[in-house]
Amino acid sequence: MEVTNTYIVIKQYIEGELGVSNFEFKTEALVLSVEPGSDNIIVQNLYLSVDPYQINRMKSQSPSQNSVNATVRINPGEAFDAPAIGKVVASGNSKFEKDDLVLGKFTWAGRKLQRFVGSAEQLEKVKMEVPNKYVVIKHHIEGSPKESHFELKTEPFALSIEPGSDDIIVQNLYISVDPYQINRMKSQSPSQNSIRFAGRINPGEVFDAPGIGKVVASGNAKFQKGDLVMGNLTWAEYSLVKEGNIVNKIESSEFPLSYHIGVLGMSGMSAYAGFFEVCKPQKGEKVFVSAASGSVGNLVGQYAKILGCYVIGCAGSQKKVALLKEKLGFDDAFNYKEEADLNSTLKRYFPDGIDIYFDNVGGEMLEAAVANMKAFGRVVVCGVISEYTDAGKRASPNMLDVVYKRITIRGFLVSDFMTCFADFFAKSLDYLRADKLKVIEDISSGVESIPSAFVALFNGDNIGKKIVKLVEGEHSEEKDE
Repeated sequence: MEVTNTYIVIKQYIEGELGVSNFEFKTEALVLSVEPGSDNIIVQNLYLSVDPYQINRMKSQSPSQNSVNATVRINPGEAFDAPAIGKVVASGNSKFEKDDLVLGKFTWAGRKLQRFVGSAEQLEKVKMEVPNKYVVIKHHIEGSPKESHFELKTEPFALSIEPGSDDIIVQNLYISVDPYQINRMKSQSPSQNSIRFAGRINPGEVFDAPGIGKVVASGNAKFQKGDLVMGNLTWAEYSLVKEGNIVNKIESSEFPLSYHIGVLGMSGMSAYAGFFEVCKPQKGEKVFVSAASGSVGNLVGQYAKILGCYVIGCAGSQKKVALLKEKLGFDDAFNYKEEADLNSTLKRYFPDGIDIYFDNVGGEMLEAAVANMKAFGRVVVCGVISEYTDAGKRASPNMLDVVYKRITIRGFLVSDFMTCFADFFAKSLDYLRADKLKVIEDISSGVESIPSAFVALFNGDNIGKKIVKLVEGEHSEEKDE
């Protein structure tokens, strides 16, 4: 491949007053490849230094020209070299790879492309640092979260990997915001000892969470700069991902990137595994879903409708109820805040009883659902958001109902069913292509919005999957739902 390279030369030696007319542009073809066996590199110039001492190099003679290599005479028509920063576009030198940022001596090239000829020892990789904003908790949170419980911090973040390291550095693009994280912010919770991703977060510590990002540096052979990845990142603009953390490459996607932490990510997988693997539903069964407009509940209802079940959902506003019925295809829905007696409400919607209850809230809703289950009914507990922030609220279902109706109640974690991920992913892609699954996303922008996005989950302000987008203008193809 060849490009046109424009560069600057002097027309003649400059002995007196300096003017623009002393210079001229020249153009020549530049091949963007390095000869086999060569140690040369080709650099795209990004920044060139312009310094007054250079005028002495443009004279026919000057004492400075015999002092050091950097000040030797430049003859008319010759390419002019100067300190600069550039990006490697081709390399025959093992010390430098394509896209490395380098600091060295390049030419005054208008096109900003130049072949560097000489020893690579004259160049060094630029160790870049950026300010990295991240969110922490100020103290453990025992009740409902408030924005004042969080703090935005900034610290320098190196965009380079130590030699021999298997780590990768990721620029975070999207971060998942999920209600279960409140249990990690408490001084103690039974959930903190169950599995690694639920471990306690202490005040001031960087908070990890599911996310999508772009690799900006890699010491790991599995990942290259520019790869898009999905996995356990941080509530921050950049993440250092250690070897052993769960990170997978996103090979390609016909759908928006954000789907990979929602409908095609852990929210979708939770809905799929909890409904199909735990509940073992049959066509025609009657299904009740609480928090049905949330990230998991809305997908459970849609999966149940695809199977051919009768589906009722509950939510906390008339707007959400309308969404469930008019857009997502639920057979019916109700606003639980307008119901004085949940037991009677469920009896009204399920006069013959409930086959499957997908629980996302716990508390009184679980008690009412158990009271209205059919014999051999199945209750799957995905979350208990009503109990996360109220230590005094605990569901107490009638155990006589559980015994004599032979009801199965089972909690689960999505990590229990990762062997089903390929099946879930393939089927969900097919449903999306056929427009059988509607995607509901609630996207905020900027790391600064993470606290308010998280608090909104407990105020009932969000609909669908809550996501924070961290980089504007890049991979911003999400649908406006």
